[in-house]
Amino acid sequence: MLKPGTDIAVGPIGAGEVIGHLRGTIELARAEARALLLPNEPATTLQERRAVRDRLAAAVRPGGGARLVLAEPAVPEVWPETGRTPPPACAIVPAYNGLSDLKACLASLLPQLAPGRFRALVIDDASPDPEATRYLDDLAAEQRPGLTVLRNRENLGFIGTVNGGLALLEPGEDGILVNADTVLAPRALEKLARACHRAPGIASATPLSNNATILGFPGMPEAQGPLMGLGPAEIDAALEAASPQPVVVPTGVGFCLYLNRQALDEVGGLSPDWGRGYCEEVDWCLTARDLGWIHVAATDTYVEHEGSVSFGKGERLAILERNHARLVALYPEYQDEVDAFIAADPLQPLRLSVLGTLLAGRIRRLTLHVGHGFGGGATRYVDQVRGLARAKDHEIGHLAPMGRYLALTLDAAGASVTLRPDDLFGLLDALEAAGLAIDLHLNARFGYESTVLDRLLSGRWPYAVTLHDFQWYCPKVHLVDGRDFYCEEPPPDVCRHCTVRGVAYDYADQNALMGGGLDGWLATNERILRGAKRLVAPSRDTAERYARRLGLSGIAVVPHPEAAPPAPVRPRRAPLGPVRVALVGGIGHHKGFELAVALAERAARERRPIAFTVIGNVADDKRVADLANLTVTGAYDPEDLPRLLDEADPDYVFLSSVWPETYSYVLSEVWSAGYPVVALDIGAPAERIRAEGGGLLLPFTRDTALLLDALVEARGQLAEVAIPNLPATAPSLAQYEAAIEGAAGFEIGQAV
Repeated sequence: MLKPGTDIAVGPIGAGEVIGHLRGTIELARAEARALLLPNEPATTLQERRAVRDRLAAAVRPGGGARLVLAEPAVPEVWPETGRTPPPACAIVPAYNGLSDLKACLASLLPQLAPGRFRALVIDDASPDPEATRYLDDLAAEQRPGLTVLRNRENLGFIGTVNGGLALLEPGEDGILVNADTVLAPRALEKLARACHRAPGIASATPLSNNATILGFPGMPEAQGPLMGLGPAEIDAALEAASPQPVVVPTGVGFCLYLNRQALDEVGGLSPDWGRGYCEEVDWCLTARDLGWIHVAATDTYVEHEGSVSFGKGERLAILERNHARLVALYPEYQDEVDAFIAADPLQPLRLSVLGTLLAGRIRRLTLHVGHGFGGGATRYVDQVRGLARAKDHEIGHLAPMGRYLALTLDAAGASVTLRPDDLFGLLDALEAAGLAIDLHLNARFGYESTVLDRLLSGRWPYAVTLHDFQWYCPKVHLVDGRDFYCEEPPPDVCRHCTVRGVAYDYADQNALMGGGLDGWLATNERILRGAKRLVAPSRDTAERYARRLGLSGIAVVPHPEAAPPAPVRPRRAPLGPVRVALVGGIGHHKGFELAVALAERAARERRPIAFTVIGNVADDKRVADLANLTVTGAYDPEDLPRLLDEADPDYVFLSSVWPETYSYVLSEVWSAGYPVVALDIGAPAERIRAEGGGLLLPFTRDTALLLDALVEARGQLAEVAIPNLPATAPSLAQYEAAIEGAAGFEIGQAV
């Protein structure tokens, strides 16, 4: 069965001409009400429009179906400036504690007040903070023109306070809901009024904001800080300079909501049924839509919004979840409408245009790190690079795939946007045209369509590749086979047997090549690697494997740019009692989960004096649930690792990875916490322990008898081992890049 909103097209699939789409009962009823509203004085058609709404409610709400009707595709409404002067308006500011936010809000609001045009009601909702009360008393004593300060005798909550203010509006006066945790740009009130009265039948206007769900800037719907730390005036001016049209939105957003008095007279105030708040303004907006009104985004206006000051995070989420469920039950179409708006995102061109303008005026170089967004070592590396000291006009971005979209995060700008590939390239084009130097740093190829990789890595922008793992010639990434153990890197025609049932990683449109000959996949990867300006490996072991397998040369071997304070000196315990061994991190299959289970099982059978603690999680909790000598603490935050190690009090930490790791941040973390390490003799951990000390290497084998003996004996062998220190300070970004340039001339096998 076709859903309302389905396009009707003629012609080839994907290239046909849209001749109409299916519209549901709700959409048609609202169109009927709007047809009554627009040509008439609202009061003359109110009864007819209420009858349409009642008919709609009886047919569809709550939870009813929708009759489908073929209709013409909707055409966006465009309105020329009318030159009409909007009616007077009153800003209603509910205040409850939050003195610093309130001061900032009123500092931005009060200069915009003008008798006969804009006034403000600041209503103290019985704040218990005496400083907030004193501030408002002093403000009232100043008797500023256009400002009235009131105080509730008892706490009424947001809805009760707003409704009290709405009841005090003068005849014909519009209302503006202004949260006390907002900062308005100059002329925000004027521009909101102009947007709301741009055309007949507009019930509300909402500005763009850093925290305004579907009206967020520079991204949405998640909240973020103000772009580049800029004040509202600068962002507002950039939006206004773009000369955008208002955009019709499914609902206004209550942090700063301009309300047309005629719509207010029809709908009334906010419903008290929403308790302490959240969703009450959406209920108001949807009620207005049922009567034929629409809502717009004032796209030339920006208001900064702190958000969620009144409630703690847990309480806020609980209220929001409860009220959102009620909202969707009352208006079953609402979530689909919001989802459709987010998918279409008509504000995206404006967002990206203004983002590009603001960036171009403040940065001269952009390094875009292309990653996978999974977390782990590659993401940690990018975070480290972001933290390196660099020139103020050097921006670092991070790109990650999100299905058909791309998630772009800009570090110094403090911006996160979700965009289509064409939008990304449009933004890069605009920045380059403005004189920015753009370079790329490729950390992963997972999730990117070949067309996106081809456009990114065409040679237009120089790029480096850091070899964080073996995804460029091993579809399973970690060089492990069906035994969950190092595969010893057989020829490619053998590798395909390992992928015949598919792989866990998403190579986008090249997924179909898995299980086949892999030739096309390998050819793509080799072309990318050979086109790089620089190839970087964090260990010589990794560089040598790539050199052997793909014939690559000139790989720069440069460790990740880590820094840490000196490792604490831990007192040596007498070697008494069972050997206590810790494993750290997510112990998945390539991290030696099967080996760890086999060691614990053998130790239990043979009653060996050894106990294992996994500080982190494991691939299969059920497999270890009955092992008395293996404890799993669960996932942890990295900053908690030293404390968790102290609580476990191990004799040493065992790195159980069964693949040649390329660096091992866990090794760094354990050393920084002051503990020695035992590792299998493979990959970067073995290379680092040989070079720095701080641990013991065991034969790389699956022989649990041999390994168990070695693990028991390791405690005594580590008694006098000194823990190496990481560099005390990280290099600057320029120093790190210089180290890469300096190391790139060495061929594998040369001494460094």
